[in-house]
Amino acid sequence: MIHHGAVVRQPLSARAGPGPLGDGRTPGCGLLAVLGRPACRVWASALRALPLVLAPRDRRGEESVSCVCGLGPSTEECCGRYVNEGKPAPTPEALMRARYAAYVLQKIDFVESSHDPDTRHEMDKDGALEWSRSAKWLGLDVNATEGGGPDDDEGVVEFVAKYEVQGRVANHRERAYFKKIKGKWFYHDGDMIKPKPMVRDTPKVGRNDPCPCGSGKKYKKCCGR
Repeated sequence: MIHHGAVVRQPLSARAGPGPLGDGRTPGCGLLAVLGRPACRVWASALRALPLVLAPRDRRGEESVSCVCGLGPSTEECCGRYVNEGKPAPTPEALMRARYAAYVLQKIDFVESSHDPDTRHEMDKDGALEWSRSAKWLGLDVNATEGGGPDDDEGVVEFVAKYEVQGRVANHRERAYFKKIKGKWFYHDGDMIKPKPMVRDTPKVGRNDPCPCGSGKKYKKCCGR
């Protein structure tokens, strides 16, 4: 079970088609999901309003270095098998990592082809390409997975994708949903996950309380100045 910020969700088979823009679901570009419909179009609009400086193409996938998804000895031996060679990803997590790698390597055709045909028409391909070029991709963390086994037709991957655009670093948290169609996994849609609010572990110190540093002074006359 996932408790950290998970969204209660009906099974894919019990849900109707995509809701209207802004309903919290992301059946759009999908970074893997990352550039879902709300995120994709908001970012595309924001980027078009800024002076666009395209980052040089990340060529890590063409060298023998660790895979851009964070696993595997090289991109060729990991996500490159799916992105460049067309091999089917065996699990939703493998497909999600490959879709992230496709954004890093600007292989947006793979992002499109690995999208569920039922929701593929929602994808903003131009916006996805613009975002993939403009962002500096900083890494991918997979926090949890559900289903997605050999006998499953549905799977869920909860992840955080880190990136930087125009000098601003952001974390994209998403719960992504995948479907198996004729034995092949596809990204279906996803839900954005808001980070949990910070909870104070210690009582709040009043300005007239003794300073917790142990100086003997009031907080307002010491560390609270």
